[in-house]
Amino acid sequence: MIGEPPPRFALHCHPDLAAYAAWMRDQRISNYPARVGEGKMTQEDADRGILIMSEIARLWRHAADCTLPDQPIAVDDVDMHGALAAAYAGAHALAAKSPLNPMLADRRDCLFAMMWWLRRHPRGPLTMVELTHKMRGTPRRQEAA
Repeated sequence: MIGEPPPRFALHCHPDLAAYAAWMRDQRISNYPARVGEGKMTQEDADRGILIMSEIARLWRHAADCTLPDQPIAVDDVDMHGALAAAYAGAHALAAKSPLNPMLADRRDCLFAMMWWLRRHPRGPLTMVELTHKMRGTPRRQEAA
């Protein structure tokens, strides 16, 4: 069973998690073409990795905005958790090598919190968005066209 996320990322941190997820997506978009060109990964793996991280970024953007997506998230929780777990392993190793670097610790903790949400709730943070709208009696906001 996964433990509790660091207190800073337990609740009301969705904008931070959304920003970090978007950064991770952008890193993949920027770096994967070179890795494919160097033969370090296949184009199929690069495309799949970018799709998964794009959907993670979209999930957290909706959570930060307290909106529900009009289209379903295109990857399942298992794929998202796998991508986050792989990223967490790397972030954890970097943070361990540089314990006085708060940025590396924050990145590690963001990843842990995202994994926690996916393990704890069937639809990750969207569960809380749905409950918030239900309690407020407000209709969901639509995605920008």
